[in-house]
Amino acid sequence: MSNMSRRRCAKHMHRIKQARKDEVIRQSRCSARHALATRREKEWYDPTSHAITAMHCRLNLSSLDHAERLDTSDSVTANDDEQLLDDRANDSDSDDVNTNVHAVQPSSPAKSCTFPLASCRVMWCLWFHESGGYPPLRTIQHSSLSRTHKIRRTATQPFIRKLVAVAIKGGYAASEGALELLDKVDLEAMFDSVFAAFLNECGPLCTLTSDSPCTVASKWAAKLLPMSPKLPFPSVDCQTMWRLWYKGDTATSGIPYRRFANWESRSSDRSVAKRIMTHLAQIAVNESLVPSSLSFEANLEVMHEDAFMHAFDVVFPIFVRQFVPSAQAFVTPHKKCNRVAKFLGPRFWSEHPLAGSNPIIVSKKPPVVSCRQMWFLWFQGDDASNGVPYRRCINGSGCGMRRVSWLDAKYAMELVLKYAKKHQRLGSVGTLETMDTTTLAGVFDRTFPLLVNDIDPKYRRFVRPGKSCGTIMTYKRRSS
Repeated sequence: MSNMSRRRCAKHMHRIKQARKDEVIRQSRCSARHALATRREKEWYDPTSHAITAMHCRLNLSSLDHAERLDTSDSVTANDDEQLLDDRANDSDSDDVNTNVHAVQPSSPAKSCTFPLASCRVMWCLWFHESGGYPPLRTIQHSSLSRTHKIRRTATQPFIRKLVAVAIKGGYAASEGALELLDKVDLEAMFDSVFAAFLNECGPLCTLTSDSPCTVASKWAAKLLPMSPKLPFPSVDCQTMWRLWYKGDTATSGIPYRRFANWESRSSDRSVAKRIMTHLAQIAVNESLVPSSLSFEANLEVMHEDAFMHAFDVVFPIFVRQFVPSAQAFVTPHKKCNRVAKFLGPRFWSEHPLAGSNPIIVSKKPPVVSCRQMWFLWFQGDDASNGVPYRRCINGSGCGMRRVSWLDAKYAMELVLKYAKKHQRLGSVGTLETMDTTTLAGVFDRTFPLLVNDIDPKYRRFVRPGKSCGTIMTYKRRSS
């Protein structure tokens, strides 16, 4: 067989192998697309994941609730001992959404770390009152829940938010704080009227009942909640924020700022205000101005205006006395919260957990070494380098310098050395390592002005021996 025939045969075999590879890749892509289509079809018929995803899109839930992005490929079902819904209730396309549901009874004793699945009626009571070993579900922190239970909590919120809005609009309660203070009997008695008003808003196509799963009702609630733009959290003084935090204003339609969820997440003003207002409320509890309970902040929401502002006049002077005398003049009711927050550290505030411990503050930035100091380190070293000259610590290895700082020092020292060799008849660089400190200092002090003379006149005043090597090199480059 000739060489040409061999080459043709080799090319033909290569084409065959490449075609086989392409076919394998095509089949794998088809399999991946088929798997993706199957998973999406499953997600569509999964009530919890699909409903929550839709609600996130509809409500644009705020990050203040720490809602996680859902991975809808995971199934959100209860364990065998906490199963609340039958298979028909777990199917979002089921025609029968009136399946009876009861409060879940999980086997785990740590119920404060779980969030149950429940019917609309049961969830209404569980949200505000302790029951069946559960604390009020509104008090369970999002961060303390597992991923599955975080999803349940997120799925429940639209339903509760809508029912609370209906209750306030219908005159059944003055605020959400007033609902928290109702006893369980009054809360249960109110549910039927509030739920009926909710169903009336849902329209004739809604087939929900009070025993329907709360997650199913949340889909209807999500459609009814208004879509409003996110608001920037205002930066105001402490006295004004006290009223806004617990009473709200027209911007939030009377919803207290601490409950309003549609804030812009970029601002840190809300977390600062929350820290100060919560501490002031705790002082009010300590002074017996409001009862000590899980709903102590709700008591502030329902207080009469005069009593409410009187409480502020009592607690704020106590708050001021918790600061060191030098800081008390800067902590006033008319200072903005973010200004007051600057004094909430252990150095000024006696209530800080680290107050009195004299914590050692370690700077994250390395100390700045001047060009003159580096001259000695470059040729003689120090304790950090075990006496090894810094010029021998390549890229800062062995002397604790960062590579960038070491390179800046290298360029600056070589520049000074260049002028020294030119004007002072220096020998080898090794002679500088054997010089005493006084002689070495004299070489630098006579050479540095020569370097400055070659700098652009408009930059010369910035080029001084006390500046860092990086600064010296910056102005040298600008002058060239």
